[in-house]
Amino acid sequence: MFDKLKKWLAPPHYADPDEQRIAVLLNALCWSTLPLILIVTLIGLFFSKLPFGSVIVRTIPLMAAPLLSLWALRHNRLRLGSYSFVYPIWLLLTLFAFLGGGVRAPAFSNFVIIILIASFVLGVRAAFALTGLTLVSGTAMVIADGQGWLPSPIFETATLAYWISVATGLIIASLLFYLFINGLQQAVNQLNVANQKLLETQEQQEKRILERTRALQISADVSRQLSTILDQGDLINAIVQQVQRAFNYYHVHIYLFDQKQGSLVLAGGTGEAGRAMLLGNHRIPAGKGLVGFAAQNRHSVLVPDVAADERWLPNPLLPDTRAEVAVPIITGSEVSGVLDVQHSVRHGLSSSDVDLLQLIANQVAIALQNARSYEAARRLAAHEFHINTIGQKIQQANTIEEVLAVAAAELGQALNAQQTGVLLSVTPVAYGAPPRGGAPPHRGATS
Repeated sequence: MFDKLKKWLAPPHYADPDEQRIAVLLNALCWSTLPLILIVTLIGLFFSKLPFGSVIVRTIPLMAAPLLSLWALRHNRLRLGSYSFVYPIWLLLTLFAFLGGGVRAPAFSNFVIIILIASFVLGVRAAFALTGLTLVSGTAMVIADGQGWLPSPIFETATLAYWISVATGLIIASLLFYLFINGLQQAVNQLNVANQKLLETQEQQEKRILERTRALQISADVSRQLSTILDQGDLINAIVQQVQRAFNYYHVHIYLFDQKQGSLVLAGGTGEAGRAMLLGNHRIPAGKGLVGFAAQNRHSVLVPDVAADERWLPNPLLPDTRAEVAVPIITGSEVSGVLDVQHSVRHGLSSSDVDLLQLIANQVAIALQNARSYEAARRLAAHEFHINTIGQKIQQANTIEEVLAVAAAELGQALNAQQTGVLLSVTPVAYGAPPRGGAPPHRGATS
């Protein structure tokens, strides 16, 4: 029951903090003004000169102002609720002051309260406007009092009326003071929360900047070191070792894409697990696991908790894997491999790791391309050198048999053949005419 009443009396929620502050203040004023109006009405029934029906009639507009304001508040019409509370109350105070003796009436002193309320819920401009209206109405009452135009006070005892007015004003002033201090405290608390969030955001930004700087530095270091390695096997081994050492990852390995088999073949890995998988010719079909998924879709895959991802393929050689990142290595327009990193801490890998590994993967793609270009150039140079060597040895031969022997030996060595031979067909010529019939004799060299 109490919770329902509390919920019913609570102010509506507004998204804007300033509007919410005004709604809280106006809601409290409305619910506090209603019982005060009832109390003043009861006092008026016993101490005023007005008949019972007249007092009730005068109470209705007093009750209507806060009720209308509450209705507007709950229908997201904050501005209407503020106007419907401030200006009707001001008009009623003006009427009571006029009926109670003008500026000497107790109600006139309460204009300060309504002006304060206007400044809280409508702003400074509204407070200045009400101040001007109050000065005009007060001047008019002074003139009317001097001319004898004011009616006689409706209360029998001026002292009692004054005390009732002062008491009502003190209660409302105390409420305003409490609401102002409470609102100020809430504003301070919100400011502290905002400052704390700002500090946290600043710390996060600084952390990201440091991580980004570190990533760029490591990427530059890796690029500089890898640029001096031209052997593909040594290159891949250096990459996985450096990446693991730099970030203390649980495991790092690189797969290269085998176009013929349509699978990703392990080319290098860290630790005993990496060596064991290399000896076992470990490979992953395209599209399978996180590695295959990254290669097939050509974008990085981050899984902070591998146990919650159906694509993850567990490896018995890596039982402590809890998080994994797979980054495709793209050379030109083709995927040449995948850089895969695993961590033993759940949620130990984040988007910052993905950004770093993507930078390194880009450097790896360039280094692999350079290594392959170097290997192709080296093989071409060796091939040309071998051809030149054969040519020189042939030119140094004195007989046809030596020429054939050199050709057979060098070709066998170049082709890594177990046996090579050269067969020649020789046809004797007599007086320019070849013989008819019979098998021609053979002459040649074997090796």
